[in-house]
Amino acid sequence: MRKKELIEKCTLIFTSYGVKISADEISRMLGISKRTLYEIFESKENLVFECVNFTLERIHNIIDAHFVENKNNVIEKLFPFTNLKLQKLLVEDNRFLKDVRRLYIEIYRKTMEKHLDTFKKHIIEIIVEGIEENVFLPIINPEIIIDVLFLIHNALVNKMEFFEKYPPLDIFNNTILCFLRGISTPKGLELIEQTLGIEN
Repeated sequence: MRKKELIEKCTLIFTSYGVKISADEISRMLGISKRTLYEIFESKENLVFECVNFTLERIHNIIDAHFVENKNNVIEKLFPFTNLKLQKLLVEDNRFLKDVRRLYIEIYRKTMEKHLDTFKKHIIEIIVEGIEENVFLPIINPEIIIDVLFLIHNALVNKMEFFEKYPPLDIFNNTILCFLRGISTPKGLELIEQTLGIEN
């Protein structure tokens, strides 16, 4: 079994059973010995690290594909969360990442910082593009906007019951969407309505 395939299977195990699951149980589910598992990953911490990286890369690959597919529309670029595949991943992966943050804080911090920096740069570029196209108000500061958006996101991630009680798209529509409409020009509001098929 290749290392990439093992990482994918271990990610599914962690998502389903939590990261407290023992290396013995992981080995049994994979059908390999514990010794073989540690020959490949050195330690459980290394395995968790690889699985977090795999999870974040999977999310970002979907988001990057979304940016490419919607390169002609600033608003569409900012709404990757309407992607049904991404919605499903965010619900499943949020449980895993929250578990990692609680039990392996250094791994969580190290991996998230790297991936979030890349993602934030993408979003800032899109916001600047939107200002230039008169989609967003010229008075806004893209760096402040991205920090506020991530504050909202982090607050929601910390409340897992939100994702259990409401669908991700409903949460998005009632939080981040409202914020984005507030920084939009009349042209931007019209584009939001056209893009998402909503009424004013």
